[in-house]
Amino acid sequence: MPIVWSSSYNTGVRSIDLQHQELIEMINALDAIRGRPIDQQALGFLMNQLGQYVVFHFGHEEALMEQIFVPPQFKEEHLKAHAAFTAQVQAQSSRLLSNGGAGALDSLVEYLNAWLLNHIKQTDMELAERLNKSRPGRMW
Repeated sequence: MPIVWSSSYNTGVRSIDLQHQELIEMINALDAIRGRPIDQQALGFLMNQLGQYVVFHFGHEEALMEQIFVPPQFKEEHLKAHAAFTAQVQAQSSRLLSNGGAGALDSLVEYLNAWLLNHIKQTDMELAERLNKSRPGRMW
């Protein structure tokens, strides 16, 4: 089921929110091909696009964390979450592209949906709160 952007996902950091919306569009594009014959070339393109955008987005969040004081434990946990997600997406992408099974696509889309929404509502909301408190009124 596609994700519909909701104001409950707004972190208050415009750059992060816009990137989250882009990630959701990419995940929804994967969701849209579930239940259809899989075009491996199109799927490969979508997975490559998602992988590159995830690296960009995580790099952006990590760069923002460098601009303010973030407790070392929070930063470490955030970076570990990014690394674990990236590794999981790469592993599932490889499995999907080599097997081409619809079950693998279902599993990947469900994982992406659950992880991203959970990450936004917990970790990224906390990061945004720290950013906004550190420099009130600044457009991140």
